Amino acid sequence: MPAASEASGSGMGRPPAIEVRKVTKAFGHQVALRGVDLQVAEGEFLTLFGPNGAGKTTLIRVVASLARPSSGTVRLRGQDLGRAAVTLRRDLGLISTTRCSTAT
Repeated sequence: MPAASEASGSGMGRPPAIEVRKVTKAFGHQVALRGVDLQVAEGEFLTLFGPNGAGKTTLIRVVASLARPSSGTVRLRGQDLGRAAVTLRRDLGLISTTRCSTAT
């Protein structure tokens, strides 16, 4: 079986740019993320889409270290986000857009 970095297509033995393993995020009794697994190789693009309340924004906030997962791990370039969030945050950029419609 190929190593995780080879399976993700990043080649050269590099770890995935983003690796999410069994991430869960709960707000009280409301579970927003349940066992999310995800790998994104360096240079790849990822689009998240789904209905309102599906957990898209929560997942982005967890990966960007703006929220902590209730369980599971997030790694950026092989480094555990839980242990190196401050250092890794220097390399992150996040742009959030919201589509607004006005009824007339």
